[in-house]
Amino acid sequence: MSIRVILIDGDAVKKRAIIDTIKDNANITIVKNLKSGKKGLEAIKSLKPKIVIIGDQLSDMSGYCFVTEVMKSLPTAILIISDEDNPGKVDYPEALDYGLVDSIEVSLKDGKITYPVLISIRINILQKLNVERFQSQIEQINKYKKRPFSRNVSSIESKQKLDNIRNALTTKKIIAASKKPLQFTPFKKTKKIIVIGASTGGPKMIVYIVSQFPPNFPPVLIVQHMPSGFVDGFAQRMNQNARMNVKMATEGDLIRSGHVYIAPGGLHMEIEKKTTGVSRIRLTDGAKVNFVKPAVDVTLFSAVREYGSGVISAILTGMGADGREGCRVVKKMGGTVFALREEDSVIYGMNKAVIDAGLADEVLGMDAIVKAIGKSIHKKKLDN
Repeated sequence: MSIRVILIDGDAVKKRAIIDTIKDNANITIVKNLKSGKKGLEAIKSLKPKIVIIGDQLSDMSGYCFVTEVMKSLPTAILIISDEDNPGKVDYPEALDYGLVDSIEVSLKDGKITYPVLISIRINILQKLNVERFQSQIEQINKYKKRPFSRNVSSIESKQKLDNIRNALTTKKIIAASKKPLQFTPFKKTKKIIVIGASTGGPKMIVYIVSQFPPNFPPVLIVQHMPSGFVDGFAQRMNQNARMNVKMATEGDLIRSGHVYIAPGGLHMEIEKKTTGVSRIRLTDGAKVNFVKPAVDVTLFSAVREYGSGVISAILTGMGADGREGCRVVKKMGGTVFALREEDSVIYGMNKAVIDAGLADEVLGMDAIVKAIGKSIHKKKLDN
């Protein structure tokens, strides 16, 4: 049976390119293509697609409003496709908090999408997601009154996974984080840096993890796969929940303790040491690595060059294997690697690649990763 898809995009050229990309794939069927978000909501209710694809410009309503309306009426996996060559300010970075929402940037040339296979890959992975697994999360984000989860769960194991996801990703927990932050032992100033990588399902986890770090923590670099227009809003929202200073990275930023730097969309984030010995952010527009830009691997490679065994890497949820080779280099140089466990993962991909390669020092839940990062700051003597 083919995967039923509804496509909604106000950009006629991009919509036509998406249709052309999918039409020859016998496993995927576009049952409706529209430009109106309101008509799209009606079509979702009547046609009940497995996946909804939307652009970052709908003709009649905001993207975030559309996503929340879908989740209220008939929760469905959503893939947001943006044009990386014409990035625009989008209004729904928080949409990526839903475990059922993924995003991808594509490049259009002569009306055709470069690397069209990426869209099919994303669709095939998203259609496997279980709506029931994310129901509590959906209710929390929509600010519904909390109520018992009444759906049937087939096994003790699947119920445990559901409970873990629910507990890890509730909005209530993130709001409470600033009131009851985890406690850390005071640490001496050392040459340490923390690199966190994630893709699908990562934004809300990262907001929570960073909210737990104390204000004098070593610098944190974050590579979250998301369209360029989303990153600034993501950084601002994270900064509101954090005790560290959070910002979207810009060229030449001085890398300092107490600061979190988020890679902008469409650029790789690297570390460059100036002749003065001061480390700064360098943004590069090189080729995609692991089909993505920014790539966790690129950031990790440069972090190891400057910080050696002082690199602490945490690879969270997301599709693909970005971060695996970077973690390999981290381990080779004596650094530390943590990976999120499967039962806390929205998509068990990036972390699975690290775990299967035998590169993770520990495989942990979300809170445990926060505590382990704190402990690892004291753990090893650093390279001179």
